[in-house]
Amino acid sequence: ETPMKMPWNRMKSLNLLLLMMIITTMATTAGGSELSRTEQETALLKEVLTDYNSDALPSHSTTLEFGQFSLLHFDMNEVEHYIELDGWYNWQWKDPRLAWNATKYGKVSALRIPAHKLWRPDIVLYSSVDWLNLETHGNVHAIVYSGGSVLYIPPAHIKSACVADLTYWPHDIQYCILKLGSWVSDGTLLNISVNNDQMEIEDIQKSKTSNLTRSNWELVSHNVSRNVQKYLCCPEEYLDITFEMTIKRNAPALSYTFKLPAVGLGILSLFVFLLPPAAGEKLLLSCLLLLMDLQFLIHTADVVQYSPTHIPIVVRMVCEQLVLVLVSVIVSVIAMRMARPPHGEQLPSFIMSPLRALAPLLLLGKYSNMSENYHAVPGKYEVELGDSMTTPLESNTKKEHGDWILVAATIDRVLFLLYSVIIIFSFIAFTSVL
Repeated sequence: ETPMKMPWNRMKSLNLLLLMMIITTMATTAGGSELSRTEQETALLKEVLTDYNSDALPSHSTTLEFGQFSLLHFDMNEVEHYIELDGWYNWQWKDPRLAWNATKYGKVSALRIPAHKLWRPDIVLYSSVDWLNLETHGNVHAIVYSGGSVLYIPPAHIKSACVADLTYWPHDIQYCILKLGSWVSDGTLLNISVNNDQMEIEDIQKSKTSNLTRSNWELVSHNVSRNVQKYLCCPEEYLDITFEMTIKRNAPALSYTFKLPAVGLGILSLFVFLLPPAAGEKLLLSCLLLLMDLQFLIHTADVVQYSPTHIPIVVRMVCEQLVLVLVSVIVSVIAMRMARPPHGEQLPSFIMSPLRALAPLLLLGKYSNMSENYHAVPGKYEVELGDSMTTPLESNTKKEHGDWILVAATIDRVLFLLYSVIIIFSFIAFTSVL
């Protein structure tokens, strides 16, 4: 039995040794494959970039394809009159100098090369407001495929001129145009094509858990188009890409910081004419409203950075309210003077008779009765309306006619009705900003 078992044990040992050799060979082959790809990529980069001139055009006529602009964020600066965009470009072109034999380098399907080492189109923002910084895109890698196709998707930060029309602030809508194009290459050298006439709107500027946004603006509509234009400097035609954007202000907080105060100040100006004609608080309230309107006008001018070529409707509304309050101050002074002694002779009947007839319609019956009687006024002191009506006349008092009180009360009531109509029509006229 022993001599017969020995060959079997040897065969088992040989099989185990063969299995270990197979495993070692497979591990070595796997490691060699990864290293081989690295070596291929290193050799390919050296072959492709040797004697490569990044300043020379890829060919006598290069087609530059604009895939789609991905918009991440935008904002409008009304003070400096420009729109600011953050996003990603999508450029594609073919550079035959970067092509390679796919069979020879079978393990490398694409190369990732720093973009500054390759030829890139000299695309410039024609409508830029920052001419000292024409490099609007970041320096990232480009992807080069074996056929020579290049895919270049750099991040972009754009600041383009856009005149803000604040006529209907805070419900204003702005229309902005951005132009991109080659600075020196005409259409025969660089043919620009647009593959998509719409931008891709990324939802990055919105909160994922609420309806909060980074911007005070909402994108209403947009369009991307290709245009051909001739310039006075050169006979060749130049191509450009034009972005058209319509944006609308979206700032709900302005309803509380502007609209409500504007309506409140307009309504408060009515209460000046409801106080008694001789009340000193009447003038105090008028002056207080005048100061509040002046402060509100300063606040409006600070928030609404309007252009000198037009006046926002909201500024006109605040100025009209300021004029109304200013008139109410003047009327309050006149009414107080009429309601307080001393006065001259009694007013003639052709003035008082219509006023007494009109008094019941204006709910001024009490003042009409007072105008028909005398009331005593102390010689040294001024009294408010009707203070001494029930006080017996003393030796140091004098009689005073009550006609002027009715005149002052009538003026107040008529102006109250007139101001009510003016303010209602004013709110209707300025509905576009309220």
